[in-house]
Amino acid sequence: MNYFKNILAITKKELLTFINNPSLYIVVVVFLFIWEFLFFRNVFLIEEASLRDLYNVLPWIILILAPAITMGLIAKEKEEGTLEWLLTHPVNEIQLLLGKFKGSLIFVTLPLLFPIIIAYSFAPYASMDWGIVFGQVLGSILFAASIISLGIYTSSLFKSQISALLTTIFVAFLFLIIGSGIFTMIVPLSLNNLLENISLISHINSISRGVIDTRDIWYFLSFIAIFMSLSWLQLAKMKFGNQIKKYRTAQTGIYLFMGIAILSNILGSKIPGRIDLTQQKIYTLSGGTTDTLGKLNDIVNIDLYYSELPAQYSPVLRDTKDLLSDYQKNSSNKVKVQVVSISQGSPEEQTAVSQGIQTIQFNTVGQEKFESQKGYLGLVISFAGKQEIIPFIQNTSDLEYEITSDISKLTNKNKKKVAFLSGHGEKVLGSDLKTLNEELNKQFETTTITIKQAPENSTGTQTEDVLYNDIDADISTLVIDGPKQNFDEEERNKIKDFVSKGGNILVLSESYDMNQQTGEGELVPNNVNELIKNYGVTISDNLIYDLKSNETVQYQAQQGFNILAPYPFWVRALPESNNLITSNIKSLVLPWSSSLSINTTEANNLNYEITNLFGSSDKSGAVKNIINLDPGQKFSEDNLGIQVLAVMLKNKGNTDTQSSNNKAGNIIVIGDSDLFVDGLMQRSPQNIAFGLNAISWLSQEKSLAGIKIKGQPYSQFEFKDKQKDSAFIKYVNLALAVLIPSIFGVYRMYRRKKLKSNTYEE
Repeated sequence: MNYFKNILAITKKELLTFINNPSLYIVVVVFLFIWEFLFFRNVFLIEEASLRDLYNVLPWIILILAPAITMGLIAKEKEEGTLEWLLTHPVNEIQLLLGKFKGSLIFVTLPLLFPIIIAYSFAPYASMDWGIVFGQVLGSILFAASIISLGIYTSSLFKSQISALLTTIFVAFLFLIIGSGIFTMIVPLSLNNLLENISLISHINSISRGVIDTRDIWYFLSFIAIFMSLSWLQLAKMKFGNQIKKYRTAQTGIYLFMGIAILSNILGSKIPGRIDLTQQKIYTLSGGTTDTLGKLNDIVNIDLYYSELPAQYSPVLRDTKDLLSDYQKNSSNKVKVQVVSISQGSPEEQTAVSQGIQTIQFNTVGQEKFESQKGYLGLVISFAGKQEIIPFIQNTSDLEYEITSDISKLTNKNKKKVAFLSGHGEKVLGSDLKTLNEELNKQFETTTITIKQAPENSTGTQTEDVLYNDIDADISTLVIDGPKQNFDEEERNKIKDFVSKGGNILVLSESYDMNQQTGEGELVPNNVNELIKNYGVTISDNLIYDLKSNETVQYQAQQGFNILAPYPFWVRALPESNNLITSNIKSLVLPWSSSLSINTTEANNLNYEITNLFGSSDKSGAVKNIINLDPGQKFSEDNLGIQVLAVMLKNKGNTDTQSSNNKAGNIIVIGDSDLFVDGLMQRSPQNIAFGLNAISWLSQEKSLAGIKIKGQPYSQFEFKDKQKDSAFIKYVNLALAVLIPSIFGVYRMYRRKKLKSNTYEE
């Protein structure tokens, strides 16, 4: 018990030394203010409710705090001649070092908890992933503990505190940049992976994702143990004095321990083990993947080809191997994974290139000049003589979706057909909707159809006779996206007949078309309402704006330069119900959308139940007639309220998993036709997920969209008044960062002064 009491006593002594030192409060205040100031400069511009940017800058500015705390832990004792006196007490070197380490770590941890206050201040305006927040806080504490152990060692080397401070900063800086491109470009490529594993920053970034990986935890523990052991060796050198033999024995033991620690990290890097703390279990195979793997009736082969690459790809390779290992474990031996290391000029390289693996070029520095080298990191998925290729893995955020959808595409023999209507100026599947088409092809067979045709005569000119084609019965879902011309009565009847026989339709249309040249909205000359009004839904003759939930866009101001500003006509629509279509989707971006009017009586007459899917916030309004699209205009704040923007019409005779051949099909109507165009799909991946969910629900297929969007754990801010609310969060947090340490410091100084003024009598 005395052993631990001694450690506790030294810990308390060090803590009292820190909290009674006025200069350290100044260091803490400066550290917190700079840290939070750099974060709050941009966080509300990108509108992402996360602490990522806060922790991206932490490793660099913590070099202000930790070395300032540790520089005098041993050096000051040496300088004042108290170290020998301290060690003559019933306290050994290990107790002394552990006590100083714990005291320093507790003191440094306190300012590292301030991001929790920021996270709580974000929580009323966005959904925070507290698993990620915990990982970020834990990663920062482990990182600080590593710098403290390094600082104790450098402090044991010098009598001068300034020398210890500067050495700690320099060595810590090296451990930060050693795995970066600046450093790895000047060393042989074969060492890049090793240097990346040595780098502190790669391990703190890994834990900050919300994943507790045993390899990262062991790295930090090994780092701390190595430098604490070296610190003990320095103190042992003083203790043994002229007893060289004893010192050499201790030195050999420490170096052997360090070798074991380093070797265990090298070998342990091949043994994955992690706990996924994220709310959406981003780093755990999703239900859609396990369902796909459970349906496999034959072997799927996955070949991972990789070569020596720059250090920034080492985490990508590690995560890819972990993910493929999970596929193999969860497939009941139906997925076989082969990892192939490629060297230049080898047969494996020729095989990889012949199968479509992409060659990437990067620069290294050799013989005082830049040299170009090539590398590989790609996947080949094979099944029954067919292949799907992922030519190059840039990152793993979307990799599970890519692999699972490719497996589904290869193994699904009976794909349902999704048709896109043409002939009325609709969006073109192969150009406007190229991204959506690529994603749908992984689960469905897509095609384009026309109902109304004018046949050609022998000379190649169209005749006056018009043919009306029936919609094939093997089409499960018909998509009508952005018609610009009227449907005639016979076309409408063909579509209604398709629905009455169990076919499903997805209708996307708005009342106004945007003229980019004039900057005004023009009425769309279509009669899509004649098609859908009998089902209880009509698209209103308006354009919706939302003052609270909208997208930030870049546009050119009158002065000629580009600025970022909220654009109320680009509504960030919010889910109004929880079902298979809206599942895991936090918002949609709907540019220039119209609201929907609901008539439940009409819907009930045709046995339909209407459910609102997405709507605007309560700060939205509508405009009609001549519409000015200028983002800088003044929007009216009169008659604001929630607007319905997307609905589903479910035939009451159908279920979510099957439909009867004797029942009419289901319908989804959206007051916007631009949400699936390529440019917007890249900007808002949630729109892709919604499209996959909607068509999968209509076609009675299980959607893989949940896999695609689970890699996006951060929600958007939803402010009632963005300017006031964001300013409140920013300035309150900055004020607390200054006031809390300052007030506590003033209290401690006042208390010490008061204790000194007391008179003690025997």
